[in-house]
Amino acid sequence: MNNFDYTPQNDQQPPINFDMAPQQPSKNGKGFAIAALVLGIVSLVFICCCCVLYRVAIVPAILAIVMAVLAKRDNGGKMQGMATAGLILAIIAIVLFVCLIAVDVLFAMGTFNEALDEFFYETFGMSMEEYMELYSNGEVPFPTE
Repeated sequence: MNNFDYTPQNDQQPPINFDMAPQQPSKNGKGFAIAALVLGIVSLVFICCCCVLYRVAIVPAILAIVMAVLAKRDNGGKMQGMATAGLILAIIAIVLFVCLIAVDVLFAMGTFNEALDEFFYETFGMSMEEYMELYSNGEVPFPTE
């Protein structure tokens, strides 16, 4: 069996070369590109699949756009494929988000108008338009009950 001695001879240590600088990781924006793609997919999944979570999908969509821009910056001004895909998915998610918010607002307005008409029929025995016409003429109708 060989017996190895790992102790330095005569207390000599190998020379340390201080000329070598530590290597910096290459900045090619690949991490940002992957993040942009993943966030773009997440935002589109939130928009398409989740009824309630589509309101939060704007956050990953905006983050995906930021990550795509950072990936382009770190890659010397060229947009990588993953960053481009993430950017496109985020833009689609934002467009769908705006459409869904518009539908929500229109639905809420319709529901609100129906509720107002029902209130005016129950309270005054007439529609809101009829009540407002009487009110503008100076006649204030009182509740029918």
